[in-house]
Amino acid sequence: LRHSHVVITDRDEILVPRGHETWQDLITAIDKPNRGAYLFQHAYFRRNKTSDDDPHLITQQSLWRTPEVTPPGKIRCKSMYKALKAVKIDLHFPYEILIGAEEHILEPEEGMLHHYRIQPMETFRKNPEQFTFIEDEFMLKYGLKLKRKVKEVKERLSL
Repeated sequence: LRHSHVVITDRDEILVPRGHETWQDLITAIDKPNRGAYLFQHAYFRRNKTSDDDPHLITQQSLWRTPEVTPPGKIRCKSMYKALKAVKIDLHFPYEILIGAEEHILEPEEGMLHHYRIQPMETFRKNPEQFTFIEDEFMLKYGLKLKRKVKEVKERLSL
């Protein structure tokens, strides 16, 4: 087995461990033998440019999000699966995991799906007065390392 876990997300989404420094730390803290899938609730982040450093590092530029995860629970969540327990997986939640395996919905403090939208979601377009946004600088803690890695890759690829 080459990988212990599998994740499926859209291109404008990132699963983020928020309660621990690394993915390994998070999984170690919340894992149980019968866990087959970890479900991440999400918050919408407005895509905006707040920095001139690199226009492609949206996690370092789009810092305004909906204050609560939308919606709580399994609807529109994204999942991380234990590879050995996943039978039929889906973009949002498991269709089937091994008998006896269970799903675990993470609290936003443990981990969250950051959903970076260029266009506002349909509900926002219809009812913008229902939405507020809060500043969330969580991803800035990865900024220096991320920028260094991107620079290294660009140099290696002669970009």
